[in-house]
Amino acid sequence: MPAAPLAAEAPASASSASPPFEWPASTRLSYKLTGSVRGEVNGDAQVEWVREGSRYQCTWT
Repeated sequence: MPAAPLAAEAPASASSASPPFEWPASTRLSYKLTGSVRGEVNGDAQVEWVREGSRYQCTWT
């Protein structure tokens, strides 16, 4: 005899549902770089993520 189809369960309550997705805000990351390649190497860098709606523009310096 074939198995009976399973019914989908309704959510327990609306308060337990996940909140809607929200895109993270624009942000800037700053780095100090150090290393050694035939001598000491030092530097700085920045990566900036700028949010425009559901898209981002990334720049680095």
